[in-house]
Amino acid sequence: RGLVEEDQIRLTALKVKRNDSYLISSGFFWGDISKAKITSSEMASKLLVNLSSLKDWVAAFQPERKIPYMEGIANLSSTSGFKDKVPYLNLKLDGEGIVFDRYNIGNVRMNGTLEKSAIKSLEGEIQNSSGKLLLQNFSMNLDGDYDLKVKASPNVEVSQFLHSIGLPKIPLKAQLSGTVQCEGKLKEKLLLNCEQAQAQVRGFHLFAPKDRKTIVKFQKAEATGSFTVTDKEVTYKAQLKMGEQSKGQSEGTIGYKEGFVISYSTEEFHFSDLESLSDLKLSGVGKIEGETRGNSDSATMTLKGSFEDFWLDDYALGKINSRVIYDKGFLHFKETNGLYGNTRYSGHLSLNLPESQIYVYLKSPYLELHDVKGILQKRLPIPVDVAGTGNAEFKGYGPLDITKMNYEVNADVFRGSVAGESFESINAKLRAREGVLSTEDLKIKKGSGLISFSGTLTPSWTINMTAAARDLRLEQSDRFAELGLDIQGGCNINTRVTGDLKNPTVELSGQTMNMHAGNFPVDDSNFSMIFKDKSLSGNANLLGSKIQTSFIFPLTEEGEFSLKANTKDLNISALFEAVSKARQTYDFETKASFDVDLYAKQGGFWKSTGLIDIGNFSIRRGGESLTSDGPMKVIMTQGVMNTENFGLSGENSYLKLEVRSSTKDRINGRLNGKLDLNILSPFVTFASEIRGILSLNTSFLGSVNDLNVSGSAYLDQGYIKANAFPHPFSEIRADMLFHQKSLFINSFQGSVADGKINGSGRAQYESPQSIPVQIDGHMKEVSINFPEGYFTKGSAQFSLSGQKFPYLFKIDYNVEHANIVSEFGGGSKDAEVRKSPYLPPSIAKATNEPFRMDLNLNFLSPIKISNSLLDASIKGDLRIEGDAQALVFSGGLTPIPGGTVFFRDVPFEITTGYIQYDNVAPDNAKLYLAATARVGEVTASQDK
Repeated sequence: RGLVEEDQIRLTALKVKRNDSYLISSGFFWGDISKAKITSSEMASKLLVNLSSLKDWVAAFQPERKIPYMEGIANLSSTSGFKDKVPYLNLKLDGEGIVFDRYNIGNVRMNGTLEKSAIKSLEGEIQNSSGKLLLQNFSMNLDGDYDLKVKASPNVEVSQFLHSIGLPKIPLKAQLSGTVQCEGKLKEKLLLNCEQAQAQVRGFHLFAPKDRKTIVKFQKAEATGSFTVTDKEVTYKAQLKMGEQSKGQSEGTIGYKEGFVISYSTEEFHFSDLESLSDLKLSGVGKIEGETRGNSDSATMTLKGSFEDFWLDDYALGKINSRVIYDKGFLHFKETNGLYGNTRYSGHLSLNLPESQIYVYLKSPYLELHDVKGILQKRLPIPVDVAGTGNAEFKGYGPLDITKMNYEVNADVFRGSVAGESFESINAKLRAREGVLSTEDLKIKKGSGLISFSGTLTPSWTINMTAAARDLRLEQSDRFAELGLDIQGGCNINTRVTGDLKNPTVELSGQTMNMHAGNFPVDDSNFSMIFKDKSLSGNANLLGSKIQTSFIFPLTEEGEFSLKANTKDLNISALFEAVSKARQTYDFETKASFDVDLYAKQGGFWKSTGLIDIGNFSIRRGGESLTSDGPMKVIMTQGVMNTENFGLSGENSYLKLEVRSSTKDRINGRLNGKLDLNILSPFVTFASEIRGILSLNTSFLGSVNDLNVSGSAYLDQGYIKANAFPHPFSEIRADMLFHQKSLFINSFQGSVADGKINGSGRAQYESPQSIPVQIDGHMKEVSINFPEGYFTKGSAQFSLSGQKFPYLFKIDYNVEHANIVSEFGGGSKDAEVRKSPYLPPSIAKATNEPFRMDLNLNFLSPIKISNSLLDASIKGDLRIEGDAQALVFSGGLTPIPGGTVFFRDVPFEITTGYIQYDNVAPDNAKLYLAATARVGEVTASQDK
């Protein structure tokens, strides 16, 4: 329906319909209508068209025009026309299921303008199964090669996107988003050149197409660069950032038929940013350079890597260099060299990924055992310290699962230690079949002894292992030596470990042979015990069956407790001989008879019921002795302790212990007595002799773990002869007070080195590792020969202080007179540090000396030196530091002119010089003297 006038044609309604497609239009045509001359037009149209029928429409009007294959539904609203012979078209397009040529475009929402057979200023959104594409400033020439320009912001899955535009699927999954500007053409041969591309990749997964085995997989990456898309391939070049830390660059070609070639390199690569490389568990930091290539049927990968702190399947490999190749389902690690700590290794590894098989060969020409502990720390934690050096070889093959793998280990380790116990060598030949590890030959040699192992360990950590130790020597044991016991002898031990390695059953049995404690022979002993279900049970026949015992010790509060033991007239002097390094036991004897029978269903000793019956007990040294007055008993009733007749008495001494209604959390006891300290000499290791009368009146309250003592003690006629000090302390009297965890020495006085000593102080028990001590005192008019050959007389202020051993013994000594007869230069060897006899065994484990000395010598008058080198007087100050076994001197002394120095038996008169100590032993001073001597009529001078 329309209206024709002289200068215009007005089309009020035009509708064309064919099947489910239709066109509705209205508009104007202007010009000289009578002459059929149209100069301009304007139309408004709405077109709903099934694109698959568009070809028929075009053929009806322009049979000669060829258009690409199309399908889908397009809903197009437009305004169009022409002016000055220039057509135009403004359109809005909503399309669903659009296919253009071989490109599956999908759903389209567009606004644009068409001028002179060209699409200009087209913007909108395209969405299909691969994702979404936002278009800005899209333009395309509809003549010629369909040249186009576009700024796009894709968010697509790459493989689906390539397939949607008619390209073959590739073995890659990745979500791509970003922004890019492209130019290109669509007709006949696709070509897109895209610069200024910024892309983010999520969920990247490159896999083998047949079995979908992973080649490379990571969660996120960013790229900045450019790429080109053609109908044959995609090529790109980009700077990369993977994950949180990895950086590098990559370029490559993805050919739809020919396959892909991707090269990459990194300045810094973190395996934590890579989810998987052929499904291996990897971590570390390093550099990578390589390439991946393949097609829809196969893929290969070749790279060189250099890494720090590298881990493979929870094995620590440290620094490693390797060439990695993936080809036809096989992943090879070739030319591999590594360093973990000081341990070197090399070898290769091959994985058959389709069949999940592995072959590995590693060789270490030099290893350190503590490095091996580090390598295995996640797979098989070793709970003790280990050391040693050696070599090893590892071969493995079979399923790509260590629980089913076959492997062999050959290793030799020398001069090391395990849990603080040294050994000469470890020789190991281990074999695993289907993951079950067995010992073909495993031996540890230590001194004259040999430990042999045999057994199996399954992949589920079930163990069945035996160890036989033969001809071990106790005195050669490092851990036994730490106890400080003077015991020698041999032993054989059999061990069996079964069950879950995390909670195994351990059976032990052993015998001792040819034992000596100090100078006393000790009868043989034997024992057997079992660690099982959080308890230790067993029995023992000790000292030739003189002590017989059976026991069950719980390792938790819920476990059963039992202790049975008995002996009769046992002389345990040998045990004190073993404990006392000072060997004070030659005139010492003890005898004891006892029976123990305790039991608790749970709760241990402090919930037990039973009796400790000490039939008799005596201790004697010289003419002093202490003997029980009768049977002494400790009575336990469901954890409540009482003592009965618990006391010792002698001619001038007695001790009495009384415990009443005491439990683990509430101790109530008293200890009173009068004791000659001479009888305790075997227990004191820092002195060669002690004497004196000690009176005690104490009580103790609290719990086992928090015991407080109150009361008093008094020492009279005390005498102490220290091992490393030449002068005894005698006539000692001391008044002491106990209060909770403190011992207050109200005062002490005595004699030493022909002089007097007095002072006071305090000691407090905080823990076994913390016992603060502060004692201050004064020595008056003492005459000391210490070190040997250094005679001094004077008075001193001293203090003993510290938190734990070794305590600081500080002395400020005002020397009134001094005479040195010790030789200078008697030895040049370094000061030795030796085990000190001062220490009881429990302290000897942690330190060599109980005291450190800090002695400041203030000489009030010149020092007289009389030895083979000098006969002279000197002045100056000295400081002496160190322990009793390794004293060092510092300070300077200046000779007084007029003294004599002897050189080759010729006396020289000293004119000047010095004696300098620079933290050296007393006989190792620097000596410089200028002296003169008269020989006939000639005056000679001598510098030394």
